[in-house]
Amino acid sequence: MSGFDIHEIGDSWAERYGALCAATPSHLIYATWSFRSFLRDTLGCRPSYLGAIDQAGNLVAALPLMSQEGRFGRVVNSLPFFGSNGGLIGADPAARATLWSAYVGIARAPGTAAATVIFAPGESVDLPVAPDFADRRIGQITDLGLARSSEALFAAIDGSSRRNVRKAESSGVEVVIDNDAFPALQDIHRENMAAIGGREKPTRFFELLPRHFRAGVEYNIYVARLGGEIVAALLLFYAGRTVDYYIPATRLSARAAQPSAAILFRAMRDAADAGYTAWNWGGTWVTQDGVLRFKRKWAAHDVPYDYHVLLNNRELLTQTPKTLLNEYPFFYVLPFDALSAKF
Repeated sequence: MSGFDIHEIGDSWAERYGALCAATPSHLIYATWSFRSFLRDTLGCRPSYLGAIDQAGNLVAALPLMSQEGRFGRVVNSLPFFGSNGGLIGADPAARATLWSAYVGIARAPGTAAATVIFAPGESVDLPVAPDFADRRIGQITDLGLARSSEALFAAIDGSSRRNVRKAESSGVEVVIDNDAFPALQDIHRENMAAIGGREKPTRFFELLPRHFRAGVEYNIYVARLGGEIVAALLLFYAGRTVDYYIPATRLSARAAQPSAAILFRAMRDAADAGYTAWNWGGTWVTQDGVLRFKRKWAAHDVPYDYHVLLNNRELLTQTPKTLLNEYPFFYVLPFDALSAKF
């Protein structure tokens, strides 16, 4: 007997879940109850967060899970939406083992088509089963101890980044926090995604975010103005000891003035002053050399992590990426290079 009962935890557990996160200072914004509610309302998916409850009724560990039904069965993610990191909250080894066993039961249940855990950078992978597929990402973290002063941060970043900060200053770029700047953030983000053929965040993301997260506490929007016009913006999330770099956006016509460099320098200094210790740049595909180099220029070090995928319905392997994206929007199903139908 493990001494733990596994229950699906709902809103009545929100306060206790928040206390568990607070006791796990390495947790990211994706682990929070705010993010749970945000994903539920943005994606219309079903939250099924599991809690390991001890004999005294204490929540000792938890596993955030979201599921989406489709014609091939249920897809389960920890967590969905542009690679949101999931995995376990709580350090107790026995509670963790009990939760992982419960998760494997869900992943292997007849109604489940596929299940994926997206581990956080640096998290130990203690799942009791080997993945059917593993998909690697490169996490990158900057130690905000390097930003203890403007001089220290300036010395820590790459020479080209220092030149960009100076260029922004000489161009007259001004940086402020403007947590009402969602329209500008969305507009510039769409422009950037259209330029590279990327997938933009849906309108509901920008509409619902301020309803679920506290401005100045769980998120900030930094904006750069040039001649009074917003020419760049950066959405950051805050949780535990970590700042998450989430949506950067820069007007194509203003890139020469380097407004994003000015935002980064100011935001990293502010975060260090507020006591945050890690700047999480998010995951990058191993093939995205240019993105990896950019983040390294801001004193980031690489922390690889994996998507751990369990496959139940092998019919998924015969589908096209478009079919899976349409059937399970914003959920991770399988690595596309594993599909027999590529187009």
